Amino acid sequence: MNSAWNKGMIHYSSAPDEVFQAYSAQYVTDMEAFLLARGHEIVCDGLMFILVPAIADDTLISQTSPGLLLDVLGSCLMELAKTDIVDEAKMDSFNMSSYLTSPKQVKELVERTGCFTIERLEMLETNFPPASGAQILTNHMRAASEEIFKQHFGFSDDDLEKLFDLYSKRLVDPLSIFTKSEDKSFQMFLVLKRNSVTIAQ
Repeated sequence: MNSAWNKGMIHYSSAPDEVFQAYSAQYVTDMEAFLLARGHEIVCDGLMFILVPAIADDTLISQTSPGLLLDVLGSCLMELAKTDIVDEAKMDSFNMSSYLTSPKQVKELVERTGCFTIERLEMLETNFPPASGAQILTNHMRAASEEIFKQHFGFSDDDLEKLFDLYSKRLVDPLSIFTKSEDKSFQMFLVLKRNSVTIAQ
């Protein structure tokens, strides 16, 4: 991905369309490889259970809680860049490798790869915490990303404390958005059945 496409951002949420397309294309490549690999492993009529984060069809990720959380994190990193804690060039080359698919896209991928059929697809509601849950969300985000930040930006423990303290404070107001409107993100539960199609080696 050309870093200039996503200057000042860390994710495809709120980014130009070409950034979203790059993320989507990579997801399609990875998911097709995953399905084909599992197709080689699973016997005919065998079942595979998958739980993946997703958003409703034709929904912008910027309108969902995961998109909001990553937008806020990106703004915090940009704030630290102004104080020289974060190198701006490293910021522009950094993108979180997180993608939310949709039921429509998954159905198309399963059909195209051809080795599975969807036996069950359920959308499990994600209960987004109120503003009082900002610290809980901060802890989850830190657990998932602090090692990435250490590797890419060379953050010290003190740098991480500054980043996630700022993140927790900034979450409080944005979180109130989702007490007023429906969040269209959820966990998608899939049961896939291996069919009798022969997969090329």
